[in-house]
Amino acid sequence: ADDTAAFARAAAYVSAQAVPVALEFPSGTYLYTVSPDWRIADLTLLALGHVVLHHTGTGVGWRFGADGNVTNVYNVRMLGDFYLTGSASTTTGLYTRNLQHAQIELEVANCVTGFTIQGSVLCEFSLTCSINRRVMSLVPTTGVIIDQTSIVSRTTDCIFALTMEGFA
Repeated sequence: ADDTAAFARAAAYVSAQAVPVALEFPSGTYLYTVSPDWRIADLTLLALGHVVLHHTGTGVGWRFGADGNVTNVYNVRMLGDFYLTGSASTTTGLYTRNLQHAQIELEVANCVTGFTIQGSVLCEFSLTCSINRRVMSLVPTTGVIIDQTSIVSRTTDCIFALTMEGFA
């Protein structure tokens, strides 16, 4: 089943809340074509067991932010055993923009670039993209891109725990 609409409804629901929200993902595989923008303040995405996010569309596999986002968002968390696998048309596994005080744990495979991190401050990233952990039909050319969104919005004071191996 395609979970694209369910993801969009969940993101709309949590963005309308005035209190911190945790979304729990039961163990299993979730197929979707487009990731909503999960860049929502005080949001926790929690894997209950092994969660496979299978992006079958084009472009970014999972996003916390979109091009043009200029405001900072605080306290976004993606915790637990999340594994994102892309399609032949997945350009970037995870894209983040202007996150502050975030905590992201994710393993990706089958995308051109594993991770793009832009304008993040005081975040913790535990990121894995390794041909030694997963069989990949699409071997990435880049593991992680760490960049700024503008001259005043740099990625700084973050902790990165990276496992990056076997790029084309």
